[in-house]
Amino acid sequence: MDTLDQRLGVNVGNLIGHSAVRYYVMGDECQGAAATAGGDRGHARIVREGLQAGALGLSVSEKSRPL
Repeated sequence: MDTLDQRLGVNVGNLIGHSAVRYYVMGDECQGAAATAGGDRGHARIVREGLQAGALGLSVSEKSRPL
């Protein structure tokens, strides 16, 4: 984010990608498998950390299940 702050205009925002979070938490099992309760907590933790680091929100696809 520090590098982006130095080189981009004010109309730039960063979103957290749902698929990237899912892969980070679940690994290869993210393809076709539902998240477990523990996995959901892992997703929420990663998204929370991203928001605290400055992301504006979460980007999800139409078929994604809410966290």
